[in-house]
Amino acid sequence: MSAAGYLRYGRHLVGFATRVGAGWLRATVRGRRSTFDAWRYVPDLLENLGPGFVKMGQLASTRRDLLGERPRAALRRLRDDCRPLPAEHVRRNVERVRPDPPTEPVLPLGFGSIAGVYLARFPDEPLAVKVRRPTVSDRLRFDADNARRAARAVAILPPARHLPVREMVDFLATAAEMQVDLGREGRNLIELRRTLAHLPVRLPRARPELSEGDRLVMEYLPAFAAADGPIRDGTTSAIRLLEAVFTMIFRSGFVHLDMHSGNFAWDPDGTLNIVDAGFAVQLSDRTRRQFSEFFIGLSFGNGRRSADSVLRSAVTLPESLDREAFTAEISHLIHAHRRLPARDFRVGAFTAELFAIQRRHGVFISSEFAAPVLALLTIEEQVRDWAPDLDFQVVAQAIILASIALIPCGPE
Repeated sequence: MSAAGYLRYGRHLVGFATRVGAGWLRATVRGRRSTFDAWRYVPDLLENLGPGFVKMGQLASTRRDLLGERPRAALRRLRDDCRPLPAEHVRRNVERVRPDPPTEPVLPLGFGSIAGVYLARFPDEPLAVKVRRPTVSDRLRFDADNARRAARAVAILPPARHLPVREMVDFLATAAEMQVDLGREGRNLIELRRTLAHLPVRLPRARPELSEGDRLVMEYLPAFAAADGPIRDGTTSAIRLLEAVFTMIFRSGFVHLDMHSGNFAWDPDGTLNIVDAGFAVQLSDRTRRQFSEFFIGLSFGNGRRSADSVLRSAVTLPESLDREAFTAEISHLIHAHRRLPARDFRVGAFTAELFAIQRRHGVFISSEFAAPVLALLTIEEQVRDWAPDLDFQVVAQAIILASIALIPCGPE
């Protein structure tokens, strides 16, 4: 697969350059060069390169701090409007769901990098059928292996030498690879339904007795057809989205890493519907406790508590570590970001500064910390759009304080 995969990369990159060049030339000839938009070609390129690249495009589409409106608008299509699956592949999988056929033509609901979701109406119930793309397992494995190779190369560079780059990339790449296991996604739905049962959140009920191999059959929720729709109350919606994500992180440690707007929608009464659960991981109790301690320190302005949580979560500590100097730098970071509203808090910038402090002091933290950071990065811009004045640290406080005593204590 390796040589063929790299040839495929090269072929698609050459094709992309050719299409962009031809488009630019046509725009120039017609006197429309100023309106030429190369970004409209990028989603097709990412789909051609592979599901791992689509996943990066989905995340980039949520990041106003990295990209302007035009590129984000182009990439937004990748959230739930990727290319359709082969019709025959879909037909075979839907036919095997039940002995009796659907009473109406199967309706496509959305297409992601891993699978497409379809509405199949049977005589007694409508069902959502998620069908895996052909060959996606091999392509995603190839993309993940390349990400690991790139991480190994980056890890030898001086700026990254004291960061767990390889471990973090491997942790997230493994989670991404697991998305192709639709049986696992069914179990993820069960776990998330249990975790979020006390909140105004709905997830479809998996139907494992009807699922196998290339398909996951679920209860059909009307929200499947309404992803990325309008909201009625920005602040309430932001709080409910944050409560769901913080509950995952702090209460159960089972974290959805892909909460972009293509994967959730709202009922008219404001209930949050999560319609996908493929990209999720389970944090260890140790990581959950230390991340909780760090966040408590941040929200209450206790820099020493946050610093201690980082040191306790470290895989290794240098013998020459100056603990007081490390604590002083972490405390400065905490006090600079404590209680900032969503408008001013930047998860990416905060994390980069945190990692820079760790690098300067040679502190090597657990790779699992990447999971809650990615979960918050994915929803950050959405929360900022809906409720720029919201203090999300206050939203987290009650959940952490109610959950931390329930986290099993183990060896540090």
